[in-house]
Amino acid sequence: MIMGRKKFDAALHLQLWQKAVDVQMHFNDIGWRIRALGLTVLTFTFGAIGVVYSNSETLLILGRDATPAFLVPIVGFMLWVAFWFTDAGWYHKLLVGSVKDAMRLEKLLNANGVNARLGKTIGEESPIRFYKPRSWNAWKSRGPRKAWMRAGKPVEMHSKVKLHAFYGGIALLLLATSALLLLAPPPADEETAPAHIENKISFEMKTLHSDAPAEQKP
Repeated sequence: MIMGRKKFDAALHLQLWQKAVDVQMHFNDIGWRIRALGLTVLTFTFGAIGVVYSNSETLLILGRDATPAFLVPIVGFMLWVAFWFTDAGWYHKLLVGSVKDAMRLEKLLNANGVNARLGKTIGEESPIRFYKPRSWNAWKSRGPRKAWMRAGKPVEMHSKVKLHAFYGGIALLLLATSALLLLAPPPADEETAPAHIENKISFEMKTLHSDAPAEQKP
């Protein structure tokens, strides 16, 4: 005897889909907490660069004086790479897994009469789109009525690429800052104040008393 197909349990699948969306929100919140903490460390890194640059003695590197402040952005770069690994290589992958499972459940719900389009709509609106211009002949054949920026095939920038661009751009900034500090001249030493400071008021009072006539004794 061939068993008949079980009836689709829409309520159960809807609960599973809602749970998958909650897991997405959880991993997405962790990702933004990591980025916020990374930006806080980045702020302290640039603050420490100014302090070390102003208050440290110079080092002799490759036959020239250099400020040790160039080491600070290198430390910041290493910390930034650690944040990148934790975010992109760890929690973002878990986020992608939860998104894929939610999309699978969403397709089942839509196939059985439950209109669930949250994941599909987010996926359509999430990427940043850049438009390639067509060739000159193609643009000329379409006429001036079409905007040339929308004449070409769009290039989409998805969340993974945006994440790497965020971390990669700031990593390059830290390395460039370190290179500039290494090549920049160290801060000049402040001139010391003169050891003897003349007290003008005492000098004038002394002169005044010396010019006065001596009192006559009785």
